[in-house]
Amino acid sequence: MKQSLLGKIKGLVLKGGVSGMLGIVLIQIPTYAIPAGFDYRTRQSGAWNNVATWQRTPTGTQSWANIIDPADIPDNTADLILVRAGHTVTVSTSLTADDISVQAGSNLVVNSGVTLNIADSPNANDLRVSGTLSNSGNITSLTGAAISFLNGSVYKHNFTTTFGTIPTATWQTLSTVEITGYTNPAGTPQGFDQSFGDLIWNTPSLSVDVNLNGALSGVIRGNFTVQNTNGKTLHLTSDQATYTATINGNLSITNGSRLNISNGTASGNSFTLILRGNLTVDPTSSFTHSNNGSFGKLQLTNTSLISTPPAANLGNMDWLVTSTGMVTLLNDVSIASSRTFTVNGRLDMGTNALQGSGKFFLGNFGTLGIGSPAGITTSGATGNIQVTGTRTFLAANYIYNGTAAQVTGNGIPTLVKSLTVENPAGLTLSRQVGVNEMLDLKQGALKSTVANNVVLNAGAITSSSEGGVSFVDGPMAYNVNTTSPISLRFPVGKNGKGRTITLEIAQDASTLTSYTVEQVEGAPPTRTLPASVDRVSQVRYFKINKSAGANLTQGFVKFTYGTDDGVTQKEMLTIVKSNASNQWEDIGLGGAGGTADGTGEIQSAVSFTTFSDFVLANAKNGANPLPVELKSFTAKASGKSVLLNWETASEKDNAYFIVERSHNAKEFKALGKLEGKGASATLQHYNFTDNTPLAGLSYYRLKQVDFNSGFTYSPVVSVKAIVKDAEMLIYPNPAVDVVNLELKNVTDVALIRVVNMFGQEVIRKSIDNGMEFQLNIEALPLGAYQIISETAQERHISRFIKAAK
Repeated sequence: MKQSLLGKIKGLVLKGGVSGMLGIVLIQIPTYAIPAGFDYRTRQSGAWNNVATWQRTPTGTQSWANIIDPADIPDNTADLILVRAGHTVTVSTSLTADDISVQAGSNLVVNSGVTLNIADSPNANDLRVSGTLSNSGNITSLTGAAISFLNGSVYKHNFTTTFGTIPTATWQTLSTVEITGYTNPAGTPQGFDQSFGDLIWNTPSLSVDVNLNGALSGVIRGNFTVQNTNGKTLHLTSDQATYTATINGNLSITNGSRLNISNGTASGNSFTLILRGNLTVDPTSSFTHSNNGSFGKLQLTNTSLISTPPAANLGNMDWLVTSTGMVTLLNDVSIASSRTFTVNGRLDMGTNALQGSGKFFLGNFGTLGIGSPAGITTSGATGNIQVTGTRTFLAANYIYNGTAAQVTGNGIPTLVKSLTVENPAGLTLSRQVGVNEMLDLKQGALKSTVANNVVLNAGAITSSSEGGVSFVDGPMAYNVNTTSPISLRFPVGKNGKGRTITLEIAQDASTLTSYTVEQVEGAPPTRTLPASVDRVSQVRYFKINKSAGANLTQGFVKFTYGTDDGVTQKEMLTIVKSNASNQWEDIGLGGAGGTADGTGEIQSAVSFTTFSDFVLANAKNGANPLPVELKSFTAKASGKSVLLNWETASEKDNAYFIVERSHNAKEFKALGKLEGKGASATLQHYNFTDNTPLAGLSYYRLKQVDFNSGFTYSPVVSVKAIVKDAEMLIYPNPAVDVVNLELKNVTDVALIRVVNMFGQEVIRKSIDNGMEFQLNIEALPLGAYQIISETAQERHISRFIKAAK
């Protein structure tokens, strides 16, 4: 019997008495247990039917003894059969058994041509595997029997010329099924439709392509690894009308393996592979869908990393990042012709590109992480999206998170759901962009211009990092279409210094009206001060403007300020704005007061209805230095030099000045450095002499640097210096092998170009002022040539003849 029988037996014993008398004696037999079976365990590795393999003990005891009689080999009458760690047991003859437990570190092998029948027992698991079960035969579950593969267990499917049958079982998530041994399997795959844990396909001796014909239809709850197909192709399906396979973990294809969603024998059908983990295809392997009019789709639904091989090994399928998908590309991916990469979730590109002749589609609720310095473009092989098919960018979420300076590219639509800057090197707008919901300035500056600015639509909000390190560098606008009072937040900045301007406004109509703020570094234009103000800040000011539309019925402004703004007496700080009469108006009542010295904020006290320039100011008799108040800055030609003079009315934390020069008022170079006075409330005088001025008109400016490395620029002044014209001497002329050049009165490095009579450049060199240089023209054809000398300031052209020897 399979279980112990415990009973209490009371017996009646009849005894014959003397003289024929019958006597009845009642005897009570004590309670006792009848052992009904044995537990078995392996004593060593060996064959199942070898007595030397086993030990046994009566069930419920620990009296283990080696078995001797072959009749005692365990079968379905045993209460427990334990294959212990370190032992391998081989089933070489068919048998029936139950209550088998394969410990971790042990191996149960079922040979080819052998059947292992698993019978039902009162226990929940009739075959419980924690170690390895290697099957080349047939494992059958009899009625009611249950097989379980626990976490850490491995099932090895070791068939060669037939597909064999994977036993029906319960597979825990961390169990593994390994398909191995196939050479040229025939027949129909059986048992592949279960929900496995990990699945490994490892067939290094495979000699033919294999088609599972949709048999792999259960959910793979762990990873699917195509480890080796010996260069042959594993087809998941062929002619089903629809086919869906799901992998909750990763899909990895390695060692030259080939995985194909469908072999394409049917057309017009739908084949979908749902992947919730990472996709890795090594450079020698391939992952394809054989297109025969059918539809193959890779559906990415969770956090995934995509690492794929060269374009030729991946294609003929549509890609879909679902709304729950968060996918990161680790290298370039190619999209096949007529196929589409669709993003409804999040796709992070890094600096990688989507290439090929397919299409790209970013849905309204999708998110695109852009790492290319070129951003995204509508055409051409630049930026993250380079497919030659249609590129569709809807009003979605755009995140620029590169490490080098980026531009948005012309692919960004004029209207987006959200725009995020997460790049310390900054992002430059390539076109005007409207934001419907969120402008998120996590890290780095968003650089804009009047033509290419950022506009937040009604209801949109901004978010920026603390400390003023992330801001809009250039104009930033809000659209307003309500008569209700509204607060508009503008995180703006310049030269690494950000400030937040908040407008509290109300307008007389719901007509769409734009409000624009831009921070300007340096002193504002000179205007008449009101009686309540001593001076205005020379560090920065703000241009605030309104478009046509509704009229402003009231307005208030709030500034943030930092240490370089020079606020040392918060109660004497105020705000002024310019008016049409070139005057400053005090909108802080002569001392609205800041919230703190050093770093804080201040709000205007007087409502206004027009916009103009706004700036911090020191109230009458206040002590706020508002650092380095530049009183004058002049440049004057003197002989062959240029004299620069400037004065400061007050200074705070002024470390030094750098004198800069330019030939075009755009590109400046440093000439020299003068130490500042640190802190001063009295008039200070400075001068600098440029002894090697540029020929023609030159431009100068001052870069004032604080002790904390903050800096501001002065207004630009110009002067025309008296300098000898530049000369370029050429000899000999005509020349045979070489031409000698000498430049005089040139202050910068000159670019020398030799151009033939067809306008083609044949030689390019650089030469310094006063330097003699020799050009080798031996290889040039005979004829006339131009020598062009170019510096940042001027251009000279001379000619020479290449003559015969």
